[in-house]
Amino acid sequence: MSTLYNVKYDFVEQDGHSLVIYREEGIKSNQIDHIQVNMIKENQIDQLAPLHTEEFNMKVRLFYKTGSKRLLHDHLQHNKLTMKEFYQLLNKIITTLAMSDEYMLDADRFVLNSSFIFADDHYRQIGLVYLPIADIEKDPLHKELKELIFELVSHVSELTGNGVQQLTTMLQQENVSLEQMKKKIENLIAQLGNNQPQSHKMHTEQVREVEPNTPPYQEQVSTNQQQRNNNEPVIQQQAPPLKNTNQAQQRQQTQRKKQVQNRAKPQASQTQPPVQEEEIKKPTPVILGCIGAIGVMFALWMYLNLAVEGVNFIAAGVVFLTVALVYYLGKVKPTNDQAKINAQTIETTPKNTTIEEGIRSSNEDVAPLNYAQAGQVSTKQYYEDLSNQTTILGHENSDIQEENQTALLNEDDNEPKYWFEKIAMNKTETIELNTFPFVIGRDNNAVEYLEDSVGVSRRHIEINDQFEVKDLGSKNGTKLNGEKLVAYKTYSLQPEDKITIGKVDFIFKQK
Repeated sequence: MSTLYNVKYDFVEQDGHSLVIYREEGIKSNQIDHIQVNMIKENQIDQLAPLHTEEFNMKVRLFYKTGSKRLLHDHLQHNKLTMKEFYQLLNKIITTLAMSDEYMLDADRFVLNSSFIFADDHYRQIGLVYLPIADIEKDPLHKELKELIFELVSHVSELTGNGVQQLTTMLQQENVSLEQMKKKIENLIAQLGNNQPQSHKMHTEQVREVEPNTPPYQEQVSTNQQQRNNNEPVIQQQAPPLKNTNQAQQRQQTQRKKQVQNRAKPQASQTQPPVQEEEIKKPTPVILGCIGAIGVMFALWMYLNLAVEGVNFIAAGVVFLTVALVYYLGKVKPTNDQAKINAQTIETTPKNTTIEEGIRSSNEDVAPLNYAQAGQVSTKQYYEDLSNQTTILGHENSDIQEENQTALLNEDDNEPKYWFEKIAMNKTETIELNTFPFVIGRDNNAVEYLEDSVGVSRRHIEINDQFEVKDLGSKNGTKLNGEKLVAYKTYSLQPEDKITIGKVDFIFKQK
């Protein structure tokens, strides 16, 4: 039993899957708009969930038949919407709301929540829930509709155009009508149909333009080879560094290469002093604060004085650009630090050192101790000198060394804590429950575990992170310890509980 607005709801099996709305103390008969109930019963209103009532002792319960439709929320969990599906689904909802006056219904009493909207697999038919209760307490229509649009947008695979911004802007206007919203959505669907082939072609051309013919580094190698053939001096080209390479290692490698080149060509290093790049000064916090204040004040002025449609988005964009500019200027660093380091390294390098010596000296921080030449060395002196070459435990760098060591794992860490033991055809399989929601069914693209045996629906059952099982409106149903589950109703699992779908049993296990 859960709460929706100021009423309770549950899922039951009554002539199929049904959603029931009630109150603990009962919904009194005089709180029900019987005219609206009769209009829904006598007219098969398109995109509206069928309604029937049960009254006992002047207390009423409302039943909504879902048929073969599933909750929209469950559809969106594993299936992304295209822009066309998004607009068409929204158009069905807006159209149903707009035609509510024809059946003496109130648009504010529709439940615009994905957990209470039913839809078939391709969103061709939906079922909206209407509450003919006089004292229902719910948010205004425009607020619920805007929240629903934002939820649907979050499940769109690829957003194109500015149609979503136009719809949200319209919802911010208090006097906008549902007919205007409907016409806007129909225009967006028409524009999407006209522009989709062209946009696809443009996207394909852009992809072809971006594809490189040859890698940049390969072009540099071929250029260097041509210069060698022409007996021209070769400028060493370096491949771009790896993104994950440590910056300190890159700087050290660059210094070593320049040292080696300088030792091999002493005259060139004397005649060509290192180039000093112009230093870029970092703006002070006062300047950054002034820039930010000016940008915010300008955005506020635009918002208060310009009577232009969408000025709130323009003002927000100005604020965003101002913040980005301040952040970028605050991160600027002087660019001549590396040149100074290279210059100091070149000046301190001996000119008569060979290339081999340069490489060896750059790789060695401390010269190795030669005890053969030193003669006999005392034990005390040996261990004192040993600290110059070996990292001793307890040294200041030992923490870093310990972090790089491989951690020993407990053998029990690899064992699952929660799992299903699948039993089918006298065979047993262990299925670890490590992702939630965990869905079992025969649709490989929409489930966490594929079960394609006879009698299993595309998305049959779902287990949440509280280890509760829910039947997702399957055709053949689900049994828990031999008892049939009510679709969309959650049931807590206990160790050794048996779930049966089709002819397969799943035993819930807990470590």
